[in-house]
Amino acid sequence: MLGLTLPLAARRGALVDLENHWRAADELSRRLGLGDEVRQSLKESFERWDGKGVFGAKGDEIRPASRLVYLADVVAAFHRAGGVEAAVAVAKQRSGSHFDPALVNLFCEQAPVLLSDLDSATSWDAVIAAEPQLQRLISEEKFEDALEAIGDLTDLKSPWTIGHSRGVADLAAEAARGYGLPERDVVMVRRAGLVHDLGRLGISNAIWDKQGELTYSELVISRKTAGSHVEHIYTKIGASNRARASLFAMKHGLMTDLQPLEHS
Repeated sequence: MLGLTLPLAARRGALVDLENHWRAADELSRRLGLGDEVRQSLKESFERWDGKGVFGAKGDEIRPASRLVYLADVVAAFHRAGGVEAAVAVAKQRSGSHFDPALVNLFCEQAPVLLSDLDSATSWDAVIAAEPQLQRLISEEKFEDALEAIGDLTDLKSPWTIGHSRGVADLAAEAARGYGLPERDVVMVRRAGLVHDLGRLGISNAIWDKQGELTYSELVISRKTAGSHVEHIYTKIGASNRARASLFAMKHGLMTDLQPLEHS
């Protein structure tokens, strides 16, 4: 009986984790104003072809876009770890259970082409070009709301960091105001505080939630991964050289004084 109970308990725990994952993503989508169609597609990406997903939808009940996202998410991860053969193998293994068999067949036929140069692809520009609506501008107020939503999502990485990003943002803004910076710079400092911990998302919870001191290797991993993650984001959003220099200075303990921010 114990042998039968443990896998069932583990499966239920995994479904709870996935549902929590969806809830966090759905809340972010709602706050970013992405609309009901996007939110429903996002929800269905947590389903399985055989109906054993989080909410029980199966087969053609699941939108094609959601089926495709689920397949792409898994095969991309296996491709990074083991190349084209590993990606094709996992697709075939889970065909008919996790994945739409028709999509799996199409993927396996074209896998070498689809996965070629995947890591070097400049996907950001390609996505923006393919979806003109992503180029729309938002108001200053909406921009602030979006940054707050992203900061709140980042804080969900660990129960110990709930509310951390907003706290840092507000404290940093008050410090900037007390330092005598212009109000526009105070706003920029607060916005930076809201997203300062994005690099946290690239680090395993095994490190963040570890009880006791981190090992040297864990410290190196956390610093390197977080810094690389933020630098990657800076590249995507076109951050200035001044912002990059500030990041480098903070990473290496070279920040000795607060300087006025430069605006483009």
